[in-house]
Amino acid sequence: MARLTLPYGLTVRYAMKANPHPEIICVLAAEGLRFDASSSYEATELLALGIPGNSISLSSQQPAHRLGELLRAGVQYVATSMHQLELFAAAAPTRSAVGLRVNPGIGAGQQNRLMTGGPAPSFDGWHKYLPQALAFAQRHNCVINRLHIHIGSGADLSVWSEVMDVALALAARIPDVTVLDIGRGYKAAYVDGEQEANMQEIAAVSAKSWRCLSAQPDAACS
Repeated sequence: MARLTLPYGLTVRYAMKANPHPEIICVLAAEGLRFDASSSYEATELLALGIPGNSISLSSQQPAHRLGELLRAGVQYVATSMHQLELFAAAAPTRSAVGLRVNPGIGAGQQNRLMTGGPAPSFDGWHKYLPQALAFAQRHNCVINRLHIHIGSGADLSVWSEVMDVALALAARIPDVTVLDIGRGYKAAYVDGEQEANMQEIAAVSAKSWRCLSAQPDAACS
């Protein structure tokens, strides 16, 4: 596969839950990949394998155990609910940076259990509650510098195009955001004839949305 290029850079993360074998983790780390942990236990295991904390992004449905220790180790935390944002504010030093995972109201997957966006999932902060999260962060002197939007493992390019426009509109409402995470995994074809996510096409759609927004910050792009 050709190297993916995006206008503002690209950070590739490996989801440890896919296969946590230490040899696999070490090979990927040597190739320069960073890591996504879906539990505090995974984050702790990555640290024990010698992965730097700032190479680990922790995004979990459950509140993190020993959150303060993980933050002191440099792990990048993503709050997936107002409750988790409150826990972060209590554990982190003043002016600490945090990611916010937001449900954009759009999902994509072969079935409901494979969707992580839209009305079906029971996690992520619903996008309409974003003003509450921003107000809370301001009151507690937290910096929301990363926006995470995961929609599921669908392969429909038109959905990805719509999601990018929604994601960029949400990011524009968060003054300190410098990183946009669009992920959760991408659809792979397991049987002949099954559609899979085309990473080159998804990258092209994303780049088009970003360039359009940069050229016309107050206009809708199509």
